[in-house]
Amino acid sequence: MKIAKRLTRLIEIDRLPPLYLNKSIITEEEWEQILSGQLPLTSTQAAHLAEWWGVPVSYFTDYDKNDLVTFRQLQLLQHALLTNSSEAADIVDQLDQPWRLSDVTQEVIFHLLKSIHLYKRNQQQEAERIESDYLSIMLPAYNVLKESSVFQKALFYYYGVKYYSEGNREESFAYFERLLEKTKNPDEVISIMQNLTLILRDKKDYDQAIDYMKRLKAYSKEKESKRGLFVSWNLLGVLYMEKKLFPNAIYYFEKMGRLELDPSSESQRQHNLGILYCELKKYPKALDRYHEAIRIVEEHDLAEGLFHGYLSLADIYLLLNDISAADIYQQKAMRAAADDWEESLAKQMQAEIFERTDINRAIQVYEELIAYHETNQVKRKLDEIYPALSALYEKRAKQIQDKYMKLHKPDAEECDSKNA
Repeated sequence: MKIAKRLTRLIEIDRLPPLYLNKSIITEEEWEQILSGQLPLTSTQAAHLAEWWGVPVSYFTDYDKNDLVTFRQLQLLQHALLTNSSEAADIVDQLDQPWRLSDVTQEVIFHLLKSIHLYKRNQQQEAERIESDYLSIMLPAYNVLKESSVFQKALFYYYGVKYYSEGNREESFAYFERLLEKTKNPDEVISIMQNLTLILRDKKDYDQAIDYMKRLKAYSKEKESKRGLFVSWNLLGVLYMEKKLFPNAIYYFEKMGRLELDPSSESQRQHNLGILYCELKKYPKALDRYHEAIRIVEEHDLAEGLFHGYLSLADIYLLLNDISAADIYQQKAMRAAADDWEESLAKQMQAEIFERTDINRAIQVYEELIAYHETNQVKRKLDEIYPALSALYEKRAKQIQDKYMKLHKPDAEECDSKNA
């Protein structure tokens, strides 16, 4: 779209006031030539207009063609974002240059996708800056934008991610559903259905989430997509686990063993099976799974997995009343803790072990944990620890009472001598 048409749009359609040319760096003669498309704007003039009308300076470029190369790059960027490809950052860097895009619709699509990229990287303030400085101006429904399917997909994806980041699950779900209707690429369909399922999981609408994943399972078999089968089987396992239908969850996690999983996914699968067998009180099987998960983590030097593996082993050994083994793995978990939160979880396990061996030390650790969780306002942990600590206070009081009673109980031999 040429600069003359864009300026006319701003003045006539947006009803913005025209420049006072006698006070402007643009003369009346220049203005007439610019509006007739005979004279390009200089960068100084563009900055002046942007300040005058409060619009992005990138608006004042001479858009006069559809760039097919850029069009394909934008499609590739959306695909990379949907499938969590590392290529997304590189494409954003390539396109994020002043006056790089040659079509206003392509420019808006890019800013939509760049905002999504920032949201996915937890750079919410930067995304909101694009929204306030650019999208709030460019998105209103004027005829300047071509309603292409690419634009609609970018718009639906943007609103899906934006509303999700704001905690509005209903609106986010609605836009991802509309995005799904517009999408034909199998990898993108898989990612969108995964997002829809995760939103439903957040809402604890497990039945509808399971329905989506069963649809994805059928779709993936039809398309012969191993990635789709992995996503559907894994999420079905997780959803059934959260519904406490443990045999169903085991069925899907066991099925995942047929796929060629990367070490991280295989380690997580083994850990999940350990949790499930533990819930069913099949402790030997649970121990085998946890040990296998840790073996994979250590063999492949993975960044995550050791801490929760060690903590889970400590928990099972404590259930089996093997205090020595529980203590060994609790200490390993403490050394593997990556932050204060994980360290607090390891300390809670330590307190549970001390409950069996040293009530005073258990009380001391629980009191330290209460101070930590009160400072950080972690209510669910306080709900766990206060009753445990209260029970220990009562147990210690009983021990003290027993000692007191024993102190004043007449000794049997002393009684006999008095009787004699």
